[in-house]
Amino acid sequence: MGYIDSDNALVGFSGIALGFWRTAEKLRDDADKQTAGQAWRTHWSIHSTICLYHAALECFINEEITLLVARLSTGQDKFLIEAYRIQGITLNDKKIDGFLSLFGSAEQLSPDVRRRASLLINLRNRLSHHWPLVGDVRDYPTHVIEALKDAQIERVNASWAAQCSDVRLAEWGAKVVRAFVDEWWRIGRVPAEIERLHWEYGPNWLYPSELPAALRP
Repeated sequence: MGYIDSDNALVGFSGIALGFWRTAEKLRDDADKQTAGQAWRTHWSIHSTICLYHAALECFINEEITLLVARLSTGQDKFLIEAYRIQGITLNDKKIDGFLSLFGSAEQLSPDVRRRASLLINLRNRLSHHWPLVGDVRDYPTHVIEALKDAQIERVNASWAAQCSDVRLAEWGAKVVRAFVDEWWRIGRVPAEIERLHWEYGPNWLYPSELPAALRP
């Protein structure tokens, strides 16, 4: 639950991105442990894990927009309508473009971070909207080929669905989402706040996915 200061009421909203992220991380960790020592490390939960990372990223974007909208002053109805329109779009390239434009950050996000987020989106769509086809199992959809290549997973003589159950693909998905959130945090923070966090947690800490040494168990 997120809360926003208000003179008249306790204003808040339900944030669920972290829940999707934690569930994906739990599934990934379980799959990693259960396949340890196997020559080909595949697990039945990886498809779901990829979809959960996708859900975590989409919810993060929507929740960031909610925080922005909650701080709007009156008389910005057009901006509000556009913000809600972007929130209502299923995560795709256009949604990311709209999200960045809302914040005036379209030119600041790393092209590589943006590219890899697109790869994750396309892979998730191919998994979530899976339709099996009868044919040569060595024929892989283009989006699957691109994601596997970026994850540095070599092709084998198996169906693309089986190949996408490789535990390394879940690790790749986690890195893609983490990089997007880290990059967003970097371009959205004011220099003074970054300096404060460096002073508090050390000069080498910059991104939220890297737990500060002072907070490690």
